[in-house]
Amino acid sequence: MPETYHYHYGVKKKEIFNRIKESMATYIDTVWDKRVSNLPFTTKEEALTLASIVERETSIPSEYPEVASVYINRLKIDMKLQADPTVIYAVSNGTAVLNRLLTLADLKIDNPYNTYVNKGLPPSPICNPGKKAIDAVLNPAETEYLFFVADGTGGHVFTKNYKDHSKKVSEWRKINKKYRASKKNSSKEPTINKNKKSTVKSNKKNVIIKDEKINKVEVKK
Repeated sequence: MPETYHYHYGVKKKEIFNRIKESMATYIDTVWDKRVSNLPFTTKEEALTLASIVERETSIPSEYPEVASVYINRLKIDMKLQADPTVIYAVSNGTAVLNRLLTLADLKIDNPYNTYVNKGLPPSPICNPGKKAIDAVLNPAETEYLFFVADGTGGHVFTKNYKDHSKKVSEWRKINKKYRASKKNSSKEPTINKNKKSTVKSNKKNVIIKDEKINKVEVKK
């Protein structure tokens, strides 16, 4: 479980992992009896598995209860979780690190951790969930949400039906398209034509670059 741990130099990795695992087990034992009723899972392992998905789904802890509610609502109606973090875990062979965007082919991969293909929870946690994620799963927000999508600010927009979700997805795509375009334009550099003067403006100064080999640079105020 994500926490601050103190170790002596030379400690073995196995000891570190065992302590983290014990800490997580101890915490869920403490809060298990405080969970709300009618949750769509019955074991602590299942709770930790769902909490791990919530942990990976958003970097904003205040959203954990809402994200948890979406997945719990889906489980209750036998709807696929369709959680991107589970696909990333599957595609990356358990490293949960994927330095690219997911593709449609990724969503169809035959893997027990792919919740776009398989109903219910994956076989085991995809990360070590923290206390807030565990709390959110055991005591989720009371909502009717079934969908959520990025809002362009780092957070998410939650919706109850697919029609509203589709609208929010379209809005997100427009935001993402503008962001990519602005990023692409900002990365462009001025070109220098051979044997021609090229003027580059920077705030209140004009920099005149002369000659192909840039032998001389004159700065005019």
